[in-house]
Amino acid sequence: VWYLAELVVKILKNVKNGGDIKPLETDNLVLLLNENVNGELIEPTKDEVKELAEIIYYEHPEKSKLHFFIAEKQLLLEYIKRVIKENKSN
Repeated sequence: VWYLAELVVKILKNVKNGGDIKPLETDNLVLLLNENVNGELIEPTKDEVKELAEIIYYEHPEKSKLHFFIAEKQLLLEYIKRVIKENKSN
């Protein structure tokens, strides 16, 4: 639960319109980087992750679904990192 929350908060801190990204839903979005992303990923605070982790925990997600959403958010975050890296070199 904590890892999923951490992934989602990292994504939310680095993209515009991140409010459309929900931890326990599938995402298929065209993402734009926030203006304050300056060549590297903005990391969330522990409190930001804790807040979302508690929300996810109380939704009691099935373990198999939790693994699916973690994998999906990992892929999304890797894509964001790649876009940041490409924009940094331009």
